[in-house]
Amino acid sequence: MQFKLLASTLALAGAATAAVTLPSSGNAYEGDVDLFVQPDYSGRIIEHSASISDSTLRARALNVAKVPVFWWMDTIEKSRRLPEILEAAEAQAARTGRTTVVQVVVYDLPDRDCAALASNGELAGDAGLATYKSEYIDYIATQFAKYNNVRIVASVEPDSLANMVTNLGVQKCANAAKRYDEGTKYAITKLQFPHVALYLDAGHAGWLGWPTNQAAAVTLFSTLLKAVAPAKVRGFVTNVSNYNPLRRSVVDPLTETNPAYDEEQFVRSFGSALSTAGIDAHFIVDQGRSGVNPIPGRLALGNWCNVNNAGFGPRPSAAASATLSIPRLDAIAWVKPGGECDGTSDTSAVRYDGKCGSPDAKKPAPEAGQWFGAYFDMLVANANPAFPTSAVDIPTTTTRTTTTSTTTTRPNTSTTTTTTTRPITTTTTTTAGQCQGTVTVTAPGSQVTVTVPGQTVTVTVNGQQTTTTRTTTTQNTQQGAALYGQCGGRGWTGPTTCRQGTCRASGEYYSQCLP
Repeated sequence: MQFKLLASTLALAGAATAAVTLPSSGNAYEGDVDLFVQPDYSGRIIEHSASISDSTLRARALNVAKVPVFWWMDTIEKSRRLPEILEAAEAQAARTGRTTVVQVVVYDLPDRDCAALASNGELAGDAGLATYKSEYIDYIATQFAKYNNVRIVASVEPDSLANMVTNLGVQKCANAAKRYDEGTKYAITKLQFPHVALYLDAGHAGWLGWPTNQAAAVTLFSTLLKAVAPAKVRGFVTNVSNYNPLRRSVVDPLTETNPAYDEEQFVRSFGSALSTAGIDAHFIVDQGRSGVNPIPGRLALGNWCNVNNAGFGPRPSAAASATLSIPRLDAIAWVKPGGECDGTSDTSAVRYDGKCGSPDAKKPAPEAGQWFGAYFDMLVANANPAFPTSAVDIPTTTTRTTTTSTTTTRPNTSTTTTTTTRPITTTTTTTAGQCQGTVTVTAPGSQVTVTVPGQTVTVTVNGQQTTTTRTTTTQNTQQGAALYGQCGGRGWTGPTTCRQGTCRASGEYYSQCLP
């Protein structure tokens, strides 16, 4: 489901905000900034929380909806939603008067994911490279130029250049090498703006941290960056979609003799080596799924697909460098939105990768990018530090008028729908499952409290009396699965229809309700 952003009015604060630039340091995270919370991810979590029967886990899950993650542009079609994201962020900046940082991933190189199968992309060959330039990068560049009232952090092409360091023995990677090089250089050159910070992907400690691999990576990256000068990048992002901790407190036998046994050691050694080669690089480290280390049952550091027993890690922070005294570290981030699947476990699927069938991968799993509810629940349960169970203030989309619809379903009883229209600044749709309690959604200047005691729904907005219309119809909770919920697959005994969306098969073992 796309939680589509409504057209925002930048005059909310009386006038449009002025164009912003990066600070003199080049670090977009510097200063008192707000990280933009992605509505798609928050919306998926809110929808999914309806299916969580454990009230404590559900409360913790809803708190995850507040975490700012990166927004992935993994197709040309997805890139066309960039104006929505940037417009909403600019509206937030205008309303709050604060600097807002939007975090995105540029991810559509031709022959993408050349050493694996789960995330193969839509473009291929020389024709794909031409399309990548003209229809993907050029479009993104146009939007970056247009929306210059926010800072933008862009992670450029995860895994691509790291594959050029270690996987040229794979024929697809060897064939793609020239296009990876040319496409990356083109992206860097076109996305040069005063308010945009670019970070190339540098694998992770268990990949490019090994001395031989690291030396080769320094040569590749320094050669590429010198070739695009005076265009430049801020630095590198590491551990994208992986599980390594920033600072390991317990020795993991899987690190073996790797001197870069955690991301801190990798950042320190790689940054120093790049500096020696004439490259001043800074780092972002993805810590979204790094909460459990070592991970019980994990068989190898190279096993990346839906690793079982993982947990959410430290929250995004721009103060980590000073707090942890790690030079060149710009920020801890959640680049990978936890709960979005790494790849399908269905062996008959076209994009099936053996890593997703590994004994240490959680199964059954849908296609890459689809919502994997059981995996999300595990990440929440294993989060370190744990998420609170307190009331949830969920950042939502800026608009002039809001309609809030809350549906509560109970076994063999009824569905109660409450619709409240108020001149507030957000649009939120929440579907709740078999639960009782209070849900609070707060936006700047407005608060909506929905109390559900038994079968009575009371709505209060800022303590004022509101107009409430309530309709009741009979409904059985077995009518269908929630959006992004499982609706079929071999051995599945749950609902086989969808309350929203369409039940779509992702191979023999897993079907999911999709919009």
